[in-house]
Amino acid sequence: MFILQGVPPNDLQKLLTELHWVRWFELALGFFGTMLGGYVAARMGKTLPLRHGFAVAVASVVTSALALVMFPSIQPMWASVIALSIAVPAGLLGGYICAARKRRLPGAPAGDGVDAANDAEG
Repeated sequence: MFILQGVPPNDLQKLLTELHWVRWFELALGFFGTMLGGYVAARMGKTLPLRHGFAVAVASVVTSALALVMFPSIQPMWASVIALSIAVPAGLLGGYICAARKRRLPGAPAGDGVDAANDAEG
């Protein structure tokens, strides 16, 4: 978008580091992407949805850490710290949402003990 508006590529990195809303948008996109990945993995896994969500979160943390090591100047350190710290809750939230949906559907498998009292009764 910026290149089409005539911003030279050399100035693009400087411009993006000055626009903090771009960083917050990237963080939100990463959170929702990891949450969606945790949900899809939990859904595909059929059982143990939180573990599948956690596995996606671990993969997200590993790839983010590798990107931080390989390209340290791409984003500021505060954005990297936030990205690494929200990945696990996002993946687990995706797994939890999947588990909650499975509990509400009749005939669905019992999850991984997220709500053990309801699993034992139903």
